[in-house]
Amino acid sequence: MCLNYALNYRYTFRSRRRHLEAFPRFVFFSGVGLGLNTLLMYSLLNYADLHYLVAQLAATALVTIWNFLANMVWTFGGTSDVIELD
Repeated sequence: MCLNYALNYRYTFRSRRRHLEAFPRFVFFSGVGLGLNTLLMYSLLNYADLHYLVAQLAATALVTIWNFLANMVWTFGGTSDVIELD
């Protein structure tokens, strides 16, 4: 998890947010992603009656999108190097 955080902080989002603020958010949203993956797998297997590999593929795709957006907006966002045009 620490390597994933460091790579996202430095390369993916090029964040300038303080680590004491960003790291707890990263851990929180990773936990939410894990819970979301578990809920999706349970639902897709038990209610949609999908094959477990299809269910895992769908859950992984949705949770990957969730994690990226959550980290972009709340974990690392707000202090980016985005250039605004006047």
